[in-house]
Amino acid sequence: MAQVFTSYSRKDKDFVRKLSDALASQKREAWTDWKDIPLTAEWQQEILTNIETAENFLFVISPDSATSANCRKEIDHAVANNKRMFPIVRRSVPDDALPEALGKFQWIDFSDDDTFEARFATLIAALDTDLAWVNAHTRLLTRAKEWEREGKDNSFLLHGKDLREAERWIARSSEKDPKPTTLQSQYILVSRQAATKLQRIVIAAIAIAFLIAVGLAVDAFLQKNVAQRNARESKARELAAFSSESLSEDPEKSILLGVQAVNATLRFGQPPVPAAEEALHEAILSSQIRMTLRGHSGPVNAVAFSPDGKRLATASGDQTAKVWDAESGKELRTLRGHSSGVDGVAFSPDGKRLATVSYDQTAKVWDAESGQELLTLRGHSKPVSGVAFSPDGQRLATASWDQTTKVWDAASGKELLTLRGHSSLVNGVAFSPDGQRLATASWDQTTKVWDAASGQELLTLRGHSKPVSGVAFSPDGKRLATASLDDTAKVWEAESGKELLTLRGHSSGVDGVAFSPDGKRLATASWDRTTKVWDAESGKELLTLRGHSAFVDGVAFSLDGKRLATASEDQTAKVWEAESGKELLTLRGHLGSVDAVAFSPDGKRLATAGEDRTAKVWDAESGKELLTLRGHSGVVHGVAFSPDGKRLATASVDGTVQVYALDLRELLNLARSRVTRTFTAEECQRYFQSDTCPLLP
Repeated sequence: MAQVFTSYSRKDKDFVRKLSDALASQKREAWTDWKDIPLTAEWQQEILTNIETAENFLFVISPDSATSANCRKEIDHAVANNKRMFPIVRRSVPDDALPEALGKFQWIDFSDDDTFEARFATLIAALDTDLAWVNAHTRLLTRAKEWEREGKDNSFLLHGKDLREAERWIARSSEKDPKPTTLQSQYILVSRQAATKLQRIVIAAIAIAFLIAVGLAVDAFLQKNVAQRNARESKARELAAFSSESLSEDPEKSILLGVQAVNATLRFGQPPVPAAEEALHEAILSSQIRMTLRGHSGPVNAVAFSPDGKRLATASGDQTAKVWDAESGKELRTLRGHSSGVDGVAFSPDGKRLATVSYDQTAKVWDAESGQELLTLRGHSKPVSGVAFSPDGQRLATASWDQTTKVWDAASGKELLTLRGHSSLVNGVAFSPDGQRLATASWDQTTKVWDAASGQELLTLRGHSKPVSGVAFSPDGKRLATASLDDTAKVWEAESGKELLTLRGHSSGVDGVAFSPDGKRLATASWDRTTKVWDAESGKELLTLRGHSAFVDGVAFSLDGKRLATASEDQTAKVWEAESGKELLTLRGHLGSVDAVAFSPDGKRLATAGEDRTAKVWDAESGKELLTLRGHSGVVHGVAFSPDGKRLATASVDGTVQVYALDLRELLNLARSRVTRTFTAEECQRYFQSDTCPLLP
């Protein structure tokens, strides 16, 4: 499913190719009709189907597209399916020459090639605005069309969580765009009618199964123990179901039931069933007091724990950064001062300061305790996209779209160095482990290494034929690895700049590169749907990890280097044995692409962030899904464990950060602090068949 459908005149093909390449570099999949042949009926239907399944409709405005009959048909079909429209001006056209449907949308002017990068940044920001709503609209439209094509067969209807989310989606539709179509509304209504009938049958079946299980439990002692355990698990699931049922009407009752669901097995020395723990998480998130960091009014672009794990910092498109108490979720500080979106945030190594970078062309340094703005670092002439403290915390490096990197005194704000030499935007910056050198990655197809004290350009690493997408020093600082959209990765000698290795084997852009903790291996993630592991000394391809069916977006070694985790747009994450390449686990459960993956500090768990607005926690040994963490209303694109591994922070385009308690004791304490009511006599009878209710454990 493409994120973007582009409608255009063939006379603007060169511009559209440039735009498509830029979208691809940002991992936005675009569908474009490049065929210079007359339309057949089959090809016309293919185009219309791709409009239906795309999330956004881009129309390139020019005198030729304005008079094109085919372009008019594409616009009409996008309007009929309530697609979100983005008119792009390539060549000016009088307003009355364009379809009326385009007049109500904000136009983005791409007529001047010199401002392409700035206009493209505006387009990306617009595409990401309320992305979750557009994703849901597209998914529901695709499924509704499929149902219609199959003669409205009931097997294509929505069920369970899909149906509940669709109903919540349509309930909010009065204040959102694009609006639901008539077909979508009908599809959801018929799905609910069918689910109600099925629910009655399922409840009866569960009741019968429970009675059978209890009856068999008396047969023998061993069978009795098994049956008791099953009964406790069944009771836990039953209470978890009641907890979920009470979410909207009585959040505190939902918490009480969630606690009892967890305790139903926990007090017998058994771990809680996943459904019970998940129900308790949902109940806490749905109560009036939440461990949700609310306050941002725009997408949250970055999240970082302080070195001691006691605070969290967030950066947002609402022009602010915030500091939060990671224990209570209390907002400690709002850092105001930027005049455009904040794109990155970093704590100093001692945790006393915070650095932010922004599209307003500045970086700022703040007192992390008081929130006082200590420094404003001015000098860049375009958005600042990267920031890094030196290992000793005395300097700060910033990377910018203005083709430069700057080094600043982190205490005084004095500009120490301006590193000039790149001929396109700089999209990455990294200090060497000893802090003596800096490496920068650029769209000009090069990486440069600089003396971090004098600013002298020590090396220019040439060899890539497309933008460099990532750069990393080896743990000992002696080598440098780069990833590029030219389908290769390279390893260089960090001292001399000698190209040691070119890692060829991928058939599409390499999007990520990571050294193993011991520096002996290198992992690369690619748009060709594979991950590769290489010998970092010889460049020998050790492993090709195949199994994903879409772009691989993220790769991470466990801290002991024995396993590798990958995240993909095919809606899965995978865990591999780093030595043999054996696929240990496939983590399925997300309903959209998996955008990020992270191991817990002890390596026992894995967290994933998804397009489906959830984060998930998995047992990294068995692959069992331990928790589904809900609460976000937008795509989750960042996930981070606290240093002690007891909490998880997630960042979302919905403008919030969620902090989840992963330690069961902390979760139960959190639940107790959020309830003031108790069960009524009627509730005791209903849920426990007793006149008295169990106390909170």
